[in-house]
Amino acid sequence: MKAMNAPSKHTRRTCAGSLGITRARPASSKRCSGWRADVDPDRIVQVIHNLMANAVRHTPPGGAIRVTLSREGHGHRVTVANTGPGIDPADLPFIFERFYRGDRSRSRIIGGSGLGLTIARKLVEAHGGRITAESRPGEETVFSFDLPR
Repeated sequence: MKAMNAPSKHTRRTCAGSLGITRARPASSKRCSGWRADVDPDRIVQVIHNLMANAVRHTPPGGAIRVTLSREGHGHRVTVANTGPGIDPADLPFIFERFYRGDRSRSRIIGGSGLGLTIARKLVEAHGGRITAESRPGEETVFSFDLPR
C-alpha cells in the first residue's frame, strides 16, 4: 500500500464535471492538505466511485449529493450523502450482501449487478476500516466509511 494524498483541485473538478455535478464548498470548510492515509488509492477510489454511482442513480432531478472528508478519532471518514427516496428500513440490514437489491423491479441491465456495496464493504474492511449506511426514507441516505491513519 502507499500513502494517498487528498485529490488535486484538477482531479476533483474533472470528476465532478464528468458527473454533471457542481462542487460547492461551505464557507467554514478546511482544506485537506497534509492529510494522509496508508491505503491502496485505486481501491479507495473504487469505493468512492461505487458510493457515488449509487448516489447519482438514486438522486432525483433537483436533489443533492454531498461528499465530505473529515478526521474522526484516529482515522479519516468519507461520507457520501444524497437526497431522494432513501432505503426501506427493512432492506437496510441487507444492502451490503452480494446480489441484494432493495428494488426488485430493477434488472441487471439498468440496475447493476448488486455487487457494488459488497465490494465497497470488502475493500474498506481490507484496509482495516468500517462502512455504514443510514437512511431516512424520503429525505436522505448517508454512506460513511472510516479508515485508520
